[in-house]
Amino acid sequence: GLQAELVTSYVSKDGPNLSAVKELDLRHFPMIKNGKITGIWFLLKYARDIKWLNIYHIDKKSYYWSKLYKFLNPKGHVYLKMDVDFRMCDDFEQNISRREVLQKCADAVDIISAESKSALRRVQPLVKKKIELIPNGYCVSNDTELASVKRKNVFLTVGRLGTKQKATENLLQAFALCADKIDWNLRLVGSVEESFKSYIEDFFNQNPSLRERIEFVGVISNRAAIDAEYRQAKVFVLPSRWESFGLVLPEAMANGCRLLATNVVPPIMELTNNGEFGLIVPPDDVETLAEAMIESTKLDYSE
Repeated sequence: GLQAELVTSYVSKDGPNLSAVKELDLRHFPMIKNGKITGIWFLLKYARDIKWLNIYHIDKKSYYWSKLYKFLNPKGHVYLKMDVDFRMCDDFEQNISRREVLQKCADAVDIISAESKSALRRVQPLVKKKIELIPNGYCVSNDTELASVKRKNVFLTVGRLGTKQKATENLLQAFALCADKIDWNLRLVGSVEESFKSYIEDFFNQNPSLRERIEFVGVISNRAAIDAEYRQAKVFVLPSRWESFGLVLPEAMANGCRLLATNVVPPIMELTNNGEFGLIVPPDDVETLAEAMIESTKLDYSE
Protein backbone atom coordinates (compact mmCIF):
# COMPACT_ATOMS: atom_id res chain seq x y z
CA GLY A 1 0.00 0.00 0.00
CA LEU A 2 3.00 2.34 -0.14
CA GLN A 3 3.88 4.65 -2.98
CA ALA A 4 7.45 3.55 -3.70
CA GLU A 5 10.23 5.42 -5.46
CA LEU A 6 13.72 4.37 -6.45
CA VAL A 7 15.96 7.45 -6.29
CA THR A 8 19.19 7.46 -8.27
CA SER A 9 21.69 9.80 -9.88
CA TYR A 10 22.81 7.29 -12.48
CA VAL A 11 19.85 6.66 -14.78
CA SER A 12 16.82 8.54 -15.99
CA LYS A 13 13.23 7.45 -16.55
CA ASP A 14 14.31 6.49 -20.05
CA GLY A 15 16.76 3.97 -18.60
CA PRO A 16 16.04 0.50 -17.17
CA ASN A 17 12.63 -1.02 -17.72
CA LEU A 18 11.03 -1.30 -14.28
CA SER A 19 7.55 -2.04 -15.62
CA ALA A 20 7.56 -5.47 -13.94
CA VAL A 21 7.20 -3.66 -10.62
CA LYS A 22 4.17 -1.52 -11.33
CA GLU A 23 4.14 0.18 -7.93
CA LEU A 24 7.75 1.39 -8.26
CA ASP A 25 8.54 4.81 -9.73
CA LEU A 26 12.01 5.91 -10.76
CA ARG A 27 13.23 9.36 -9.75
CA HIS A 28 16.43 10.88 -11.09
CA PHE A 29 18.19 13.20 -8.64
CA PRO A 30 21.29 15.09 -9.83
CA MET A 31 24.65 14.10 -8.38
CA ILE A 32 26.16 16.78 -6.12
CA LYS A 33 29.90 16.19 -5.65
CA ASN A 34 29.53 12.56 -4.43
CA GLY A 35 26.98 10.01 -3.30
CA LYS A 36 27.10 10.90 0.40
CA ILE A 37 26.54 14.62 -0.18
CA THR A 38 23.84 13.92 -2.76
CA GLY A 39 21.93 11.74 -0.29
CA ILE A 40 22.19 14.40 2.40
CA TRP A 41 20.88 17.06 0.02
CA PHE A 42 18.01 14.82 -1.09
CA LEU A 43 16.98 14.19 2.52
CA LEU A 44 17.17 17.88 3.41
CA LYS A 45 14.63 18.49 0.66
CA TYR A 46 12.33 15.48 1.00
CA ALA A 47 12.79 13.70 4.37
CA ARG A 48 9.50 15.03 5.75
CA ASP A 49 7.59 13.43 2.86
CA ILE A 50 9.09 9.95 3.35
CA LYS A 51 7.38 7.41 5.61
CA TRP A 52 9.92 4.61 5.07
CA LEU A 53 13.51 5.25 3.97
CA ASN A 54 15.14 2.14 2.47
CA ILE A 55 18.96 2.20 2.47
CA TYR A 56 21.44 -0.40 1.23
CA HIS A 57 24.85 -1.44 2.64
CA ILE A 58 26.73 -0.95 5.90
CA ASP A 59 28.92 2.15 5.63
CA LYS A 60 29.24 5.61 7.10
CA LYS A 61 26.94 7.27 4.62
CA SER A 62 24.12 4.86 5.55
CA TYR A 63 24.61 5.90 9.18
CA TYR A 64 24.67 9.63 8.35
CA TRP A 65 21.58 9.36 6.14
CA SER A 66 19.67 7.44 8.83
CA LYS A 67 20.51 9.90 11.58
CA LEU A 68 19.72 12.94 9.42
CA TYR A 69 16.42 11.45 8.27
CA LYS A 70 15.36 10.65 11.83
CA PHE A 71 16.29 14.18 12.91
CA LEU A 72 14.25 15.75 10.13
CA ASN A 73 11.37 13.29 10.39
CA PRO A 74 11.17 11.78 13.92
CA LYS A 75 8.04 9.81 13.00
CA GLY A 76 9.69 8.22 9.96
CA HIS A 77 11.17 4.73 9.70
CA VAL A 78 14.41 3.37 8.21
CA TYR A 79 14.92 -0.09 6.73
CA LEU A 80 18.58 -0.97 6.08
CA LYS A 81 19.24 -3.90 3.76
CA MET A 82 22.79 -5.10 4.35
CA ASP A 83 23.41 -6.93 1.03
CA VAL A 84 26.09 -8.81 2.95
CA ASP A 85 28.71 -11.22 1.61
CA PHE A 86 31.29 -13.33 3.43
CA ARG A 87 34.05 -10.77 2.85
CA MET A 88 31.96 -8.23 4.75
CA CYS A 89 31.44 -10.76 7.54
CA ASP A 90 35.21 -11.21 7.77
CA ASP A 91 35.62 -7.45 7.87
CA PHE A 92 33.08 -6.98 10.66
CA GLU A 93 34.64 -9.76 12.73
CA GLN A 94 38.26 -8.69 12.29
CA ASN A 95 38.14 -4.90 11.94
CA ILE A 96 37.02 -2.99 15.03
CA SER A 97 36.25 0.24 13.18
CA ARG A 98 34.12 -1.58 10.59
CA ARG A 99 32.30 -3.43 13.38
CA GLU A 100 31.57 -0.11 15.08
CA VAL A 101 30.02 1.22 11.86
CA LEU A 102 27.83 -1.90 11.72
CA GLN A 103 26.73 -1.38 15.32
CA LYS A 104 25.97 2.32 14.80
CA CYS A 105 23.97 1.60 11.66
CA ALA A 106 21.96 -1.09 13.45
CA ASP A 107 21.18 1.24 16.33
CA ALA A 108 20.14 4.07 14.00
CA VAL A 109 17.53 2.17 11.97
CA ASP A 110 14.19 0.51 12.68
CA ILE A 111 14.75 -2.67 10.66
CA ILE A 112 18.02 -4.21 9.49
CA SER A 113 18.15 -7.37 7.38
CA ALA A 114 20.55 -9.95 5.96
CA GLU A 115 19.79 -12.10 2.94
CA SER A 116 21.06 -15.54 4.01
CA LYS A 117 21.12 -17.72 7.11
CA SER A 118 24.89 -18.26 6.87
CA ALA A 119 25.65 -14.53 6.86
CA LEU A 120 23.04 -13.85 9.55
CA ARG A 121 24.66 -16.39 11.89
CA ARG A 122 27.95 -14.50 11.64
CA VAL A 123 26.66 -10.94 11.89
CA GLN A 124 23.93 -11.25 14.53
CA PRO A 125 26.35 -11.80 17.49
CA LEU A 126 28.04 -8.50 16.65
CA VAL A 127 24.97 -6.29 17.26
CA LYS A 128 22.28 -6.00 19.93
CA LYS A 129 19.38 -5.37 17.56
CA LYS A 130 17.71 -8.37 15.97
CA ILE A 131 18.69 -8.74 12.32
CA GLU A 132 15.84 -9.97 10.14
CA LEU A 133 16.33 -12.69 7.53
CA ILE A 134 14.88 -11.41 4.24
CA PRO A 135 16.17 -13.36 1.23
CA ASN A 136 16.03 -11.90 -2.25
CA GLY A 137 13.16 -13.18 -4.35
CA TYR A 138 12.25 -13.31 -8.01
CA CYS A 139 9.01 -12.28 -9.74
CA VAL A 140 8.14 -15.00 -12.24
CA SER A 141 7.16 -13.34 -15.50
CA ASN A 142 6.62 -16.49 -17.59
CA ASP A 143 3.69 -18.78 -16.79
CA THR A 144 4.74 -21.58 -19.14
CA GLU A 145 4.64 -24.97 -17.42
CA LEU A 146 8.26 -25.92 -16.77
CA ALA A 147 7.45 -29.59 -17.28
CA SER A 148 6.67 -28.85 -20.94
CA VAL A 149 9.97 -27.07 -21.62
CA LYS A 150 12.38 -29.01 -23.84
CA ARG A 151 15.90 -28.32 -22.65
CA LYS A 152 19.21 -28.69 -24.42
CA ASN A 153 22.51 -30.02 -23.14
CA VAL A 154 23.64 -26.52 -22.20
CA PHE A 155 25.55 -24.99 -19.33
CA LEU A 156 24.53 -21.34 -18.89
CA THR A 157 26.01 -18.43 -16.99
CA VAL A 158 24.71 -14.86 -16.79
CA GLY A 159 26.59 -11.86 -15.45
CA ARG A 160 29.39 -9.36 -15.96
CA LEU A 161 31.76 -11.64 -17.81
CA GLY A 162 35.47 -11.28 -17.20
CA THR A 163 35.35 -9.45 -13.88
CA LYS A 164 37.45 -10.80 -11.04
CA GLN A 165 34.30 -11.50 -9.03
CA LYS A 166 32.62 -13.67 -11.67
CA ALA A 167 35.75 -15.78 -12.42
CA THR A 168 34.67 -16.41 -16.01
CA GLU A 169 38.14 -17.69 -16.89
CA ASN A 170 37.67 -20.56 -14.42
CA LEU A 171 34.45 -21.58 -16.15
CA LEU A 172 36.12 -21.57 -19.57
CA GLN A 173 39.07 -23.59 -18.30
CA ALA A 174 36.80 -26.08 -16.54
CA PHE A 175 34.74 -26.58 -19.68
CA ALA A 176 37.93 -27.11 -21.68
CA LEU A 177 39.00 -29.82 -19.21
CA CYS A 178 35.75 -31.77 -19.49
CA ALA A 179 34.59 -30.98 -23.04
CA ASP A 180 35.95 -34.22 -24.55
CA LYS A 181 33.98 -36.26 -22.00
CA ILE A 182 30.56 -34.66 -22.45
CA ASP A 183 28.24 -33.71 -25.29
CA TRP A 184 27.23 -30.34 -23.88
CA ASN A 185 27.73 -26.69 -24.91
CA LEU A 186 28.38 -23.54 -22.89
CA ARG A 187 26.52 -20.25 -23.28
CA LEU A 188 27.62 -17.03 -21.58
CA VAL A 189 25.18 -14.11 -21.38
CA GLY A 190 26.20 -10.61 -20.36
CA SER A 191 28.61 -7.80 -21.00
CA VAL A 192 32.28 -8.70 -21.53
CA GLU A 193 34.98 -6.66 -19.82
CA GLU A 194 37.21 -5.00 -22.40
CA SER A 195 40.31 -6.37 -20.69
CA PHE A 196 38.91 -9.92 -20.92
CA LYS A 197 38.46 -9.96 -24.69
CA SER A 198 42.12 -10.75 -25.36
CA TYR A 199 41.89 -13.63 -22.86
CA ILE A 200 38.93 -15.05 -24.80
CA GLU A 201 40.82 -14.92 -28.07
CA ASP A 202 43.87 -16.59 -26.53
CA PHE A 203 41.61 -19.25 -25.02
CA PHE A 204 40.07 -20.08 -28.40
CA ASN A 205 43.49 -20.10 -30.08
CA GLN A 206 44.56 -22.72 -27.54
CA ASN A 207 41.24 -24.61 -27.83
CA PRO A 208 40.09 -24.13 -31.44
CA SER A 209 37.70 -27.09 -31.29
CA LEU A 210 35.63 -25.26 -28.66
CA ARG A 211 34.74 -22.26 -30.84
CA GLU A 212 31.63 -24.09 -32.01
CA ARG A 213 30.62 -25.17 -28.50
CA ILE A 214 31.09 -21.96 -26.51
CA GLU A 215 28.99 -18.92 -27.35
CA PHE A 216 29.24 -15.43 -25.89
CA VAL A 217 25.66 -14.26 -26.39
CA GLY A 218 26.07 -10.62 -25.29
CA VAL A 219 23.80 -8.50 -23.12
CA ILE A 220 20.11 -9.45 -23.03
CA SER A 221 17.83 -6.85 -21.44
CA ASN A 222 14.48 -8.26 -22.59
CA ARG A 223 12.92 -10.33 -19.80
CA ALA A 224 11.28 -12.87 -22.12
CA ALA A 225 14.53 -13.38 -23.99
CA ILE A 226 16.55 -14.01 -20.85
CA ASP A 227 13.86 -16.41 -19.60
CA ALA A 228 14.23 -18.27 -22.89
CA GLU A 229 17.96 -18.62 -22.24
CA TYR A 230 17.32 -20.09 -18.81
CA ARG A 231 14.66 -22.43 -20.16
CA GLN A 232 16.81 -23.96 -22.85
CA ALA A 233 19.62 -24.73 -20.38
CA LYS A 234 19.79 -27.65 -17.97
CA VAL A 235 22.45 -26.31 -15.60
CA PHE A 236 23.19 -22.77 -14.48
CA VAL A 237 26.81 -22.22 -13.44
CA LEU A 238 28.02 -19.43 -11.15
CA PRO A 239 31.79 -19.79 -10.53
CA SER A 240 32.12 -16.53 -8.56
CA ARG A 241 34.91 -15.69 -6.14
CA TRP A 242 32.40 -13.80 -3.97
CA GLU A 243 28.71 -12.88 -3.98
CA SER A 244 26.33 -11.16 -1.59
CA PHE A 245 23.40 -13.23 -2.84
CA GLY A 246 23.66 -14.03 -6.54
CA LEU A 247 20.34 -12.79 -7.92
CA VAL A 248 20.74 -14.88 -11.07
CA LEU A 249 20.44 -18.05 -9.00
CA PRO A 250 16.75 -17.68 -8.03
CA GLU A 251 16.12 -16.47 -11.60
CA ALA A 252 17.64 -19.69 -12.93
CA MET A 253 15.80 -21.85 -10.40
CA ALA A 254 12.46 -20.20 -11.17
CA ASN A 255 13.03 -21.21 -14.78
CA GLY A 256 13.84 -24.81 -13.92
CA CYS A 257 17.65 -24.92 -14.04
CA ARG A 258 19.73 -26.98 -11.68
CA LEU A 259 22.52 -25.00 -10.02
CA LEU A 260 26.28 -25.38 -9.97
CA ALA A 261 27.83 -22.66 -7.83
CA THR A 262 30.70 -21.91 -5.50
CA ASN A 263 30.42 -22.11 -1.74
CA VAL A 264 31.16 -18.38 -1.38
CA VAL A 265 27.52 -17.67 -2.30
CA PRO A 266 26.03 -17.10 1.19
CA PRO A 267 22.54 -18.57 0.50
CA ILE A 268 23.75 -21.50 -1.63
CA MET A 269 22.71 -24.14 0.94
CA GLU A 270 19.21 -22.67 1.14
CA LEU A 271 18.88 -22.29 -2.61
CA THR A 272 19.94 -25.87 -3.32
CA ASN A 273 18.22 -27.32 -0.24
CA ASN A 274 21.58 -28.55 1.04
CA GLY A 275 22.67 -29.81 -2.36
CA GLU A 276 19.41 -31.45 -3.46
CA PHE A 277 18.90 -29.08 -6.39
CA GLY A 278 22.49 -28.39 -7.34
CA LEU A 279 26.18 -28.97 -6.80
CA ILE A 280 28.47 -26.79 -4.70
CA VAL A 281 32.20 -26.37 -5.32
CA PRO A 282 35.00 -24.24 -3.85
CA PRO A 283 36.09 -21.11 -5.77
CA ASP A 284 39.22 -21.10 -7.93
CA ASP A 285 39.28 -24.90 -8.16
CA VAL A 286 39.05 -25.52 -11.89
CA GLU A 287 39.48 -29.29 -11.70
CA THR A 288 36.70 -29.71 -9.13
CA LEU A 289 34.44 -27.45 -11.19
CA ALA A 290 35.13 -29.57 -14.27
CA GLU A 291 34.32 -32.76 -12.33
CA ALA A 292 31.07 -31.20 -11.10
CA MET A 293 30.13 -30.26 -14.65
CA ILE A 294 30.64 -33.86 -15.73
CA GLU A 295 28.58 -35.08 -12.78
CA SER A 296 25.81 -32.63 -13.70
CA THR A 297 25.47 -34.17 -17.16
CA LYS A 298 24.70 -37.58 -15.63
CA LEU A 299 21.59 -36.42 -13.78
CA ASP A 300 18.03 -37.13 -14.92
CA TYR A 301 16.42 -34.02 -16.44
CA SER A 302 13.27 -35.71 -17.67
CA GLU A 303 11.13 -34.64 -14.69
